[in-house]
Amino acid sequence: MSRRLGGRFYRLFAADLVSQVGDALNFIGRAWFVVSASESPVVLSLMFIAASLPEAALSILSGRFIDRDTRRRRWVLTLAYAVRAPFSVWLGVLALAGEFDPVEVLLCVAMVAVGNGMGIPAAKALLPQLVRWDQLERAIGLLGMVYRGTQAVGPAIAGLVVGQLGLATLFFVDAAASVAAALICATIRPRAPTAGDAGGEGSHGAPRIGVLEFFSTKVVALRLVFYSVALRLIGRPLYVAFAVFVERTLYSDATVLGFLLSAFALGYALGALILLRVFANVGERARVVTSVVLCGALIAAAGLASAAVGVGILLAGGGACFAVAGITLDAWLQRELDDRVRGRAYALLGTTVALASPVAYLVMGFALESVRAPTAIVALGIVLAATSIGVARLPSRMVP
Repeated sequence: MSRRLGGRFYRLFAADLVSQVGDALNFIGRAWFVVSASESPVVLSLMFIAASLPEAALSILSGRFIDRDTRRRRWVLTLAYAVRAPFSVWLGVLALAGEFDPVEVLLCVAMVAVGNGMGIPAAKALLPQLVRWDQLERAIGLLGMVYRGTQAVGPAIAGLVVGQLGLATLFFVDAAASVAAALICATIRPRAPTAGDAGGEGSHGAPRIGVLEFFSTKVVALRLVFYSVALRLIGRPLYVAFAVFVERTLYSDATVLGFLLSAFALGYALGALILLRVFANVGERARVVTSVVLCGALIAAAGLASAAVGVGILLAGGGACFAVAGITLDAWLQRELDDRVRGRAYALLGTTVALASPVAYLVMGFALESVRAPTAIVALGIVLAATSIGVARLPSRMVP
């Protein structure tokens, strides 16, 4: 069979790329707007809350809605992109006028988060209608590269835009990107899943099933959700740990931190493009276990390194292994899920991560008050490698 993913997928890829660029600019813009205009850490904290809670709530509602009929997924995703645009324009107008109203800003941020919450489960559930079963890893890897890439270059682009065109431009660009993404998404013509596709049989016309009922009989799928959540929650505090590591151990500045984060993002891209092909003929279980153990070892080694270049190289390798583990887990979960619960399953995964992430950040913050940053990073690497023990007990099979 051809390895080409096809026009259906590349339309989703284009929409996601445009949207992620706009979202990265919006994130930097609203954070800087709040910090510079309010000078209040409380308002900044409220902004992050306003960006997370609506996303979690709408993710659950969106998952329930799209599982009732697979044909709704494209239109929910299109609406999710479109709903962001007017509120990004509103933020741009406020920034252009130099008027900071905390209530208006928090409302706009919350409504942008509503769009994100609607779109995440819809995009995940739509993907199996766009690619074949054996193409899932490549498709998920390309979408993951978009997310990591925009996170890596977004702050630099935002800084250049603000310096040349002003803060409001970030919000106007995001609004234009949201409209463009919605228009691209509206042109996608998903095919109804068949037994040969990644999604299995379509859910339209099939008896409904509760997500808890499904997971009670599909223990492997439930455990894959658990390990996917664990991988994300272990990875997120790394940003905190390495920020402190750069300042207190390497005695460097934000430039070095940016270099390290970019190295991890570059490693992720290389893992998605190259390392996945190396593991192409390896079963899912062996692939996840090997990559998780290697990722944990490389991160722990980075915590023991004393030069920024060495840390960057180790983090690039860790990012590549992290990509293989995350992409494989995601594709494995897609294959295990019933199409009738796909949206709700990914809503459950995303909501759990969103609500548990603050706890993970706090745990790392308190840990760094008691131990040195290298010790915390080494411990995190060991914990990450240890998660492979649970994955090793899952039944595996070769991808058809």
